[in-house]
Amino acid sequence: MNKYVSSVMVAVGSFFLLGFVAENNTLNTKYVGTYKGVQPAYKLNGVDMPSSEFSFAISVTNNSVNVAQTIIDPSAEANAEPEIIRYKGTYKLSHDGESYKLLCSVLELPKKLSNPTYLLKVSKTTFSGTCTPSREGEPAFNILKAGYIKKVGVPEKVAADCSGLEPELEEFERDRYSKFNPPMECQKIEVKHLMNCFYEVNAVVVDPATNKSRAVKLKYKFNKGDWEISK
Repeated sequence: MNKYVSSVMVAVGSFFLLGFVAENNTLNTKYVGTYKGVQPAYKLNGVDMPSSEFSFAISVTNNSVNVAQTIIDPSAEANAEPEIIRYKGTYKLSHDGESYKLLCSVLELPKKLSNPTYLLKVSKTTFSGTCTPSREGEPAFNILKAGYIKKVGVPEKVAADCSGLEPELEEFERDRYSKFNPPMECQKIEVKHLMNCFYEVNAVVVDPATNKSRAVKLKYKFNKGDWEISK
């Protein structure tokens, strides 16, 4: 558990969403993808909490969600590795006509010491919106789907050839291996942009239980706001 949250952890109460309208997520999967945003620094029970960058990886499979919270510590040394807290759980999907609403209930990994809840409200046209944590005193913040920018209210790809998405694919690949049974770790990973929306991933993955490693080479395509393995 991270050094900031452990000192101020409180029980998270039930989170009620009024006007929740069910939507069958097999009918429309445009909401699937990775949403990112930066939560500003704040005080919780009198303790200064640092700013954090959040990443929510939303999957249609089993309504799963993976969350990475990267602590932004202004006092850290320039070359220091940032503290990253990872969570895994599920979400409930609803909509109100103009927005998707994803109620994410997750557990901190690996020890499951905290169980935060986040409500993502995302515009169906711009794929931008807000993240509202359930814990009282924790501020809401803006989020945006990876691969999109908001321009005059119309969604637009980062670039026509989907360039510049190497960090998103690296994070996607690391999360993918962490969900294996047993979980695998990426000891080394390199992402290369080939052409158009195609990327190549070269990685070395390790089984922590046996310490055995193997090389992996895959090609990915960024398609409709998400990653898919390309043969």
